Amino acid sequence: MDQFSRSTQTEEKCMSKLSYKQKKEWFPFIVQRDGYRCLYCTSPFTDTNPPEYEHLNNDDKDNRPENLCLAHHSCNVKKKYNADLQILARKKIQENERSTFACERTLADTGTTKEMTSQQEINKTNMRITEQFLLEHTVNREELVLKDAVNAIVNICQKNNHTGSQAAVYRYVDSLTNPYTGIYTLCGNSKGKTIIRKRTEI
Repeated sequence: MDQFSRSTQTEEKCMSKLSYKQKKEWFPFIVQRDGYRCLYCTSPFTDTNPPEYEHLNNDDKDNRPENLCLAHHSCNVKKKYNADLQILARKKIQENERSTFACERTLADTGTTKEMTSQQEINKTNMRITEQFLLEHTVNREELVLKDAVNAIVNICQKNNHTGSQAAVYRYVDSLTNPYTGIYTLCGNSKGKTIIRKRTEI
């Protein structure tokens, strides 16, 4: 659990650790999404009780914005031994992964962040990729495991235009499987996994 104000001298060069640069980059996004208050006690942050980065799933190498929130240091410590706070954290990461705030960023070839391109154009492109993938893999009424399909689509999006997150692709799939106009449906299989298949009534 990393404190936002930690000195740049301690910044990890390894991308598996949350770096000072990442902290600065994600801070406005997280505040916009969650507000400037502790996730666990809901009290606002102050100069004497500042925010600290919290990894919702307790994996400090999982630095997806969906897995990050802000909390007081004392609340971070309390969460380790508090079942209610752990449940809250699990619910929050699930909420983030389906959130319309899912972040799509364009990266330069050097790996540095470019100025954000049109969010609408990125969404349109990646929605088309999602539609094409589902069409190609359900043409003969095949069934796709949701998690596997999402990971595959994320990989295609990232290769195509250097954007794409699981949360965003889940959002596209939600749109294509809605009960009113969606041509696909989600259901469970005999192994307890969520699958995607074409609607038989269409």
